[in-house]
Amino acid sequence: MKDETNFIKDLTQKELQLFEDMLEAKYQEGYEDGYQAASYEIKERKAE
Repeated sequence: MKDETNFIKDLTQKELQLFEDMLEAKYQEGYEDGYQAASYEIKERKAE
């Protein structure tokens, strides 16, 4: 869980807003674990 906390701290304000929007979208799409799906997507974008 510590890695997840550091992940959030490392996000810029813009990325954080995008993450929150994705989180909401993932839950609406029916993902059981929207947090996991959204954090994976953000990490992929940062890696590019």
